[in-house]
Amino acid sequence: MKQWLLNQEMVKSFVAGNKTQARTPIKLPEGYTEVIYDTVLKEWLAVREEAPRFLKIKPPSQVGDVLWVGEAYQILRTWYGKQAVEGVYLNSDPTQADEPFNANGEAILLSDSDWGKLLNRKWPHRKTPSRFMYKSLARNFARVTAVRAELCCDITPEDCIEEGIERIKGDHDLRTDSGYRDYSGSVEYCGATASFHSLIESIYPGIWKRWVWVRTVEKIDKPTNN
Repeated sequence: MKQWLLNQEMVKSFVAGNKTQARTPIKLPEGYTEVIYDTVLKEWLAVREEAPRFLKIKPPSQVGDVLWVGEAYQILRTWYGKQAVEGVYLNSDPTQADEPFNANGEAILLSDSDWGKLLNRKWPHRKTPSRFMYKSLARNFARVTAVRAELCCDITPEDCIEEGIERIKGDHDLRTDSGYRDYSGSVEYCGATASFHSLIESIYPGIWKRWVWVRTVEKIDKPTNN
């Protein structure tokens, strides 16, 4: 099971059921400029004009893969005798309180692997970004339902909505209006495509005209074999 890295705003969007797609850059080898899917080989191929023209590439996930969502967090207490921790998931909204690992206040047991990582940390009780989260602390999970490749700039307004962009103006579901957040902060609000453009460029600068992997996901309960 792999970690799905999201910023805190996108974690909230996913949990709310608003984010069902995720785009990440495809690292094409030098000279390769296009991506196709070979229906005979059932492989993704990078394409260039010179021979050899095709090169197999692999997407970050396959259909059916389960991902765990990382979140920013802070460990507040460590139970060395129990290999367990207490702490909070950090809220990106300063007006809202952080959420405890367990609503009932119970400590969370760490796996042997995560416990070893904790013991190697110099300051384990510091606030920690999502990319350094322990899998044992994960509370949100997703299953990949589809994978494809496309140019980032070919995204449709409907898919921009599925990427979880924030609606800040209006109370209807008209997908061609301009009531969405501009993540660059240059204007108060904008259309869905412009909103997603500003979001994805803030995460991956220069990605707009590059090839990306597109993963469609669904939110699922914590796997029992986690």
